[in-house]
Amino acid sequence: MGNIAVLGACVRLLLPDGLDHLEQAVAARMGAGAEANLAAAREGFERCTRQRAVAGDTPVEQGNGSAPKRSAPVFAVSTSDSLRNLTGSWSLERPVLLDACNDCALCALFCPEGAIARVDGSMVVDYLYCKGCGICEAVCPVRNAIEMEEVPA
Repeated sequence: MGNIAVLGACVRLLLPDGLDHLEQAVAARMGAGAEANLAAAREGFERCTRQRAVAGDTPVEQGNGSAPKRSAPVFAVSTSDSLRNLTGSWSLERPVLLDACNDCALCALFCPEGAIARVDGSMVVDYLYCKGCGICEAVCPVRNAIEMEEVPA
């Protein structure tokens, strides 16, 4: 429902009178179970504020000129790509390409790790980088072309 709340905020910024339109669209899309999503859309719409100066704003007093001390980042920061991380080392499942695969490469397009590629005309999975998310199976347009299997211990 977080996405619906963000949608409500976007509507407020782009179409300030558009809450009714958003409610109608959410209700039409979600049907009988729309109430929680409608509440999220309304809350996002109501809480959204524009972060720029407008007439009548009270200026914020400036401090003594010294910037606050910044703490170290909570998460590791890196400027290198993920190719150095063998994400497949911790996966619990992995995709297996079956005979029904027609090598359309849609799975490679959606693979977040770039672990699927076309090699010599057919699709190949690099299990060193495959984290077993199953997105490839979900986006594959061919029934029974990709099957997720448990990684052998």
